[in-house]
Amino acid sequence: MHQQGWKLVKISWLFFYHFEKCQPEEVVYQVDFKESKNKDRDSYLRMYEDYGWEFVVSCQNFNVFRKPAKMGELELYGDRESKVEFVKTIFQRRYLLSLGLYGILLGTSLGSRPGFVLGISIIYIPLLLLLGIRFYRMVKSN
Repeated sequence: MHQQGWKLVKISWLFFYHFEKCQPEEVVYQVDFKESKNKDRDSYLRMYEDYGWEFVVSCQNFNVFRKPAKMGELELYGDRESKVEFVKTIFQRRYLLSLGLYGILLGTSLGSRPGFVLGISIIYIPLLLLLGIRFYRMVKSN
């Protein structure tokens, strides 16, 4: 979008993206996952700024940064080990939470709404299995 003259300025809670008109430019956007702890937030953002990244927005602990493509190093995580750690953190915080919430839904709704639980399960269980298998393979190949 930035190449067409629209830069990202905001992400609403329900993941609606807001853009503003700007000069068309070759820009790279990258996402980092960091749970917000106010005491180290300034140093966290300053670290990326020192490497030429501009902080754009934060949404649900996902932080979006951008950088002109001509400035070189275009990834926040340059080596495979760092990328695996990044994915591991997200997996542990989101996947396991999701699995726990599904267990609660299953336990509380199975007797009263079996059709609803079955419908959710038909989509949810294969998706969870696929994500779990892909994560396992990624970690093992590292």
